[in-house]
Amino acid sequence: MLPRGDDWRDIRANLNTWFLNTVIPNTTVEDIYDRAKSNSVHVFSEIIIVDRWTAHRVPGSEAQVWNKMTADIMASPAPFDWWSPLRHSLMQRIGIEGNARSRPVITYIDRQATGRKLVQEDHDAFVTALAKFGENHDVEINSVQMEHLSKAEQFDIGTRTDIMVGVHGNGLSHQMWMKAGGTVLEFYDTGGFMRDYQLLAEAMHHTHYVIWNDTIHDKWRENKKTLMTKNFNNVHLHTPFVIELLDSLVKQMRG
Repeated sequence: MLPRGDDWRDIRANLNTWFLNTVIPNTTVEDIYDRAKSNSVHVFSEIIIVDRWTAHRVPGSEAQVWNKMTADIMASPAPFDWWSPLRHSLMQRIGIEGNARSRPVITYIDRQATGRKLVQEDHDAFVTALAKFGENHDVEINSVQMEHLSKAEQFDIGTRTDIMVGVHGNGLSHQMWMKAGGTVLEFYDTGGFMRDYQLLAEAMHHTHYVIWNDTIHDKWRENKKTLMTKNFNNVHLHTPFVIELLDSLVKQMRG
């Protein structure tokens, strides 16, 4: 139930409906308004009611600590490739099933047209260095603003990506289409952290790094809190540090 939402369909991005029709085409979408107007009695064998507000207030739970209703799900066991059937369904539906690649793929999610982004000079330096890194190390580099691509193009890039990097934001949700065991580098203003895309990375069995300019912040589990900073939307990035980390990750991939 969405008490403050007029419709579950995300009208601006229109991804919810597209996802269901593309990945799970046999899904039946119920409309409670149609049932209400029918003036009939409807009997359900089972009903699950999810209360987000209550979930966030369970004492001592991960959901309470992080204000994330799904946080405690990470403690539940799941097969490494639990998401593979839906991933392969997507690939088949948009015509990329079986596309092989012979080199690592790094995708940078460019957020420069949005409110939360890299400081412009840091972005420029990173894009230049990333392109050079790709040329020198035989790595495919994608620098993309997802909002300017078609849905098929967005998911095509997502499924081919091995390492996804970018400032904290919605574009990092495309990591869910990467093959399990990928890597995500999430850039924050130094001192900032929100456990959004780390949760997704954990569910997808990706390795996730929180990057603070020239440092890997790996103490967030100890801090156990969301960290907002004064310059949360203006992120500095030390390019040499990140390129060195990417070099190490690519070498690990190649054995």
